[in-house]
Amino acid sequence: MKQIAIFGYYGFGNTGDDAVLFSLLDDFAELNREMHITVFSNNPQLTKKQYAKYKIDTAAWDDFEKLNTIIRQSSLLIIGGGGLYNCYLDYPAELFLKGNHRYFSVVTFGMPYIAQKSKTPCIVCGAGASEIWSEEAKKHIGKGLAKCNTVTVRDEGSKRILECLPGAEQVKIVVTGDPVFRLDHNRVDLSNMLPLFDEVCCMPQPLVGISLRNWDFAGDKDKLLREISGTINQFHKNCGGGLSCFCRLIMVQFWKH
Repeated sequence: MKQIAIFGYYGFGNTGDDAVLFSLLDDFAELNREMHITVFSNNPQLTKKQYAKYKIDTAAWDDFEKLNTIIRQSSLLIIGGGGLYNCYLDYPAELFLKGNHRYFSVVTFGMPYIAQKSKTPCIVCGAGASEIWSEEAKKHIGKGLAKCNTVTVRDEGSKRILECLPGAEQVKIVVTGDPVFRLDHNRVDLSNMLPLFDEVCCMPQPLVGISLRNWDFAGDKDKLLREISGTINQFHKNCGGGLSCFCRLIMVQFWKH
């Protein structure tokens, strides 16, 4: 029986990342083969309950001893997807490949190193990348990607970011899209949203849903707001409609809270 370990930003209550896990587990279920899957989660009990039909095991991502043991016993380690490759906050490089801490990015960037030490094949699956401020983090990520058997990302922007990292020049990074796009949405009950869909379909102008996360970091929030507003303005310029003013009002109200 194959042993599969999956590591990502799971069990944190983030709908997008948990949907990635749903998609990956769905893919394995379609293979109709015997395998034992362990998912590393921030809330192992909840994750196991949420995906009970897949009969997975779970473990805490910050249990470093168990994490090493499970990866060593696995036939494959999957990292991703979701936007795992970023570093906006502090990055305590001295904790790299060490336990007894709660720095998720430090553990994430160390996954390929642990897999290589355990002689376990490792792949990055449809991950996303954004700004990486720490030079130490850039080195850890770039050299770590070079240890992976396969690296795929969800968009061209993520590919460009990762390709520029020290050590990553040895890696062939392939754009595959977000794993969530493979979900079978026909199984989701949307009956309670049909009135909203009917209303939207009658609108003569483009409609875009925007979900903003109010990151708590020591940055220029006004600049960030201008960047988001600029993106919406560009969409408005290309597609027309009264979208820009409407969305800017929503963002201002959001930022006040």
